[in-house]
Amino acid sequence: MSSNNEERKRRNDLRGELIDKFPRDRSYLLPALHFLQEKFSFLSDWGLEVLGWHLGVPASEVYGTATTYTELLLSPPAEKTVSVC
Repeated sequence: MSSNNEERKRRNDLRGELIDKFPRDRSYLLPALHFLQEKFSFLSDWGLEVLGWHLGVPASEVYGTATTYTELLLSPPAEKTVSVC
């Protein structure tokens, strides 16, 4: 399967999950962002795009909300964490 077909399938699968879990209402933006983070460990650009489409929220608002909350990650978490005492 080509990467375009894989990406299309991933997007369609996510759309289906969002349709099942969240009504098409902008008030579900934050819970849906948390759902995406739990599912993928971070918020990908394509995930934010699909979420905005589903909720009928502009991409700028989805991104703005995602960057407002520090617990939401826009890039994959590091494989190793270094702590200093």
